[in-house]
Amino acid sequence: MQITNSMVQVDGVSGGTFQLTGTMQVLNKAQVQFQSATINTNAILLFALGTNSSPVVVSNNLTLGGKLNVTNGGGFFSAGSYTLFTYGGVLTYNGLTVGTTPSNVTCTVDTSVSGLVKLTVNGFVPPPSTGTVQIVSIARSTNDIAITWAATGGTTSRVQVTSGAWMAVTTPTISPIF
Repeated sequence: MQITNSMVQVDGVSGGTFQLTGTMQVLNKAQVQFQSATINTNAILLFALGTNSSPVVVSNNLTLGGKLNVTNGGGFFSAGSYTLFTYGGVLTYNGLTVGTTPSNVTCTVDTSVSGLVKLTVNGFVPPPSTGTVQIVSIARSTNDIAITWAATGGTTSRVQVTSGAWMAVTTPTISPIF
C-alpha cells in the first residue's frame, strides 16, 4: 500500500483492526488513521520524513514489528526526532528494525514515551548545494521540446513540468511529452 498526498482511514463498527503483513509506504503529505493496527514482524514500512510528514494515528492499540526504511521526504536535513506513530491504547512492541536511511545519519526507534513511537536521528544530512544554471538552447521538434543547460556549483539539477509528463533523454537534456 502506498499513501501520498492523500488520506487513509480504517475503522470498523465492531472495532476493526488494520493488519499489515506486506509493505506500506507513508510518503509526502500522507495522513493515515487506524482504529487499531497490527504491523506484523515480516512487514516493511517506508516513511518519507521531513517537513511534510505526519505520524500514523492509531486511536486504540498498536502492535508493532517489522522493518522500517526511511527516505528524505524534503526537509530531512538535521538531527532530531520524528514521530512515526501515535496511539491511544496499548503498545505491543515486537521490535521495529531500522533498515535503509539517508546517508550520514544513524536512526533508532524510541518507544519510551507512552502514546508515541518516534525515530531518533543522529548525524547530519546536508542540504543540496546550490549553483547557477545557464540555458544553452531550446529546440522544438513536433510535440517535443529539448532544453539544454549548463549547471555550475551544484550537484543536482531539477526540472519541474506543470503540464504533461516528461522523460529524461540525456543529461542535461529534458524532453517533455505533451
